[in-house]
Amino acid sequence: MKKKHKKIYVYDSIGGEGIMALDIIKELSDAEGDIQVHINSGGGSVSQGIAIYNALKEYDGKVHVKIDGLAASISSVIAMAGTTVTMAEGSLLMVHMPWTMIAGNAEDLRKEAEVLDQHMETLIDIYASNSPLSREEIKGMLAEETWLTAEEAYELGMVTDIAGELKQAASVDLDRFNNAPNELLKILDYGTEEEEEEEVQSKSMTPNDAMVRNATRALEWREEFGRGGTEVGVARARDIKNRKELSQDTVNRMVSYFARHEVDKKAEGFRKGEDGFPSAGKIAWDLWGGNEAQIWANARKDTESDSVEEKSDLDPQDKVQENAEDLQENPEKNSFITSIEDQQEDNFARLEAARQRLATIEKLAAL
Repeated sequence: MKKKHKKIYVYDSIGGEGIMALDIIKELSDAEGDIQVHINSGGGSVSQGIAIYNALKEYDGKVHVKIDGLAASISSVIAMAGTTVTMAEGSLLMVHMPWTMIAGNAEDLRKEAEVLDQHMETLIDIYASNSPLSREEIKGMLAEETWLTAEEAYELGMVTDIAGELKQAASVDLDRFNNAPNELLKILDYGTEEEEEEEVQSKSMTPNDAMVRNATRALEWREEFGRGGTEVGVARARDIKNRKELSQDTVNRMVSYFARHEVDKKAEGFRKGEDGFPSAGKIAWDLWGGNEAQIWANARKDTESDSVEEKSDLDPQDKVQENAEDLQENPEKNSFITSIEDQQEDNFARLEAARQRLATIEKLAAL
């Protein structure tokens, strides 16, 4: 039986384990009359997103799109399929150039670059046909990874209206974006450091979806590549993956960990597209829940211990484990300490040899 005024929710990533074009096509197959499409997504697969856009464009009735929190990357293209496009107050729309990850020879990379160029032209076509912007203006926006508030998108003619209450945005991997604005943190589904008025005790201590995704992925990476993190980090990742409620003590340790390892984010291989991705530091970072966990933990840290880095909450065994983890995740430091240990062993060996020679001389003198 056909459903009138059907509502379709695009509240996940596009493609992969998220929303597929076939899912939307099935939703449309039993719809009748005007429909509402609610978008709250950080994007995903270009090919799946374009297929969703085309399916909505081909629908017989009117398509009223509502951006409830976030329409980023390919999900902003899906939004362009609307007969009307409304953004909630405080919501965001983001456009950028398509990108990919590939391993192969020079010919493989050239072919993939051609595919990206084709996708780029397709995106420009879609944005241009659904807004008053010129192709050159759109191309410049894509190149800069442009984030637009509801007011800015309305002024540019990319949406038709601003109305409605802001919804928390779907979980987003911040590593995918280069210029994510501070406004984005306000609409994600985890706390921010600006929530100073909210008591720590009133916040959920259960890991959120983004943390679970990061930890699960890091465990898979560690299994595949054989690097990154230690058993301490693995144990933390398993707790996060299983959505185990974390103690205040654990949260404080997470805050301490992220503060100590912030420098790892500057190393080659930490971000997608860099040589050596995912680096040992990236895998270790995500075992603890990644960027989203850092924000989540900072919003729940024990403020009374802000000035002291875990002075009293770690027992000696935990401190030994954390020190071991720090060494394993920082090869240069570990190498330096190993060098010192080797020197100490050499010195002990020389001392023992000298003692043996002295004992021999004393025996000879006694004859």
